[in-house]
Amino acid sequence: MCARYKLELKWQEYTTAAYFDWNAPPLPTNDRLSGCDEVRPTDAMPILRRDDDGGLVADLRHWGYILMVDGKTLGPDGRPKKIRKSVINAMSEKLATSFMWKGSFKARRCLVPMSSWDEWPTIAGVRQRMRVSMPGAPVFMAAGLYDLNVDPKTHEKVAVFTICTVPPNEFLGTVHDRAPMVLLPAQHGDWLDGGEAALRLVGVHPDADAFDVKPA
Repeated sequence: MCARYKLELKWQEYTTAAYFDWNAPPLPTNDRLSGCDEVRPTDAMPILRRDDDGGLVADLRHWGYILMVDGKTLGPDGRPKKIRKSVINAMSEKLATSFMWKGSFKARRCLVPMSSWDEWPTIAGVRQRMRVSMPGAPVFMAAGLYDLNVDPKTHEKVAVFTICTVPPNEFLGTVHDRAPMVLLPAQHGDWLDGGEAALRLVGVHPDADAFDVKPA
């Protein structure tokens, strides 16, 4: 999955109780929880999660877990300088085992609403921006994780999320070698509730005919 997705400006109209397979309360009205035509890493975007009482809530979080990694430039001590990186995707194959993801997978799963995502495959020798959507679904949900990170530069706490990705089905494999882990409405509750039900969903993906790919 590349680093762009879209969320319809009226996304909350599609995420009421009628959209989900359980009795979700209406989401709060908040101008800050708006959509965006081009979501980029570190943008603050809405995610859906369970609160401490099991209710469905939406809040704004920055896209990408914060991580410090070795850069290409050496410091005075001859060691690579650390640079700040936003980890925007979590491979589904590593959710339950990776040191970085297993804590969030166990306790902090979320749904990431989106209307489409973009890829840049090379077609006839030219990179072309392609948009992946789900016909009939103005907003659909990708599996995600969330956490509270400390920015190593500012030392401020930052609410963050990442999108889980899977190997694509044959159709989506024509535009990229990874795809968001899209969940169907009947799977939303299992993912949020966790445990064995969430574990069984790891790596799932709707059938190829659920998606449409067109030039952006």
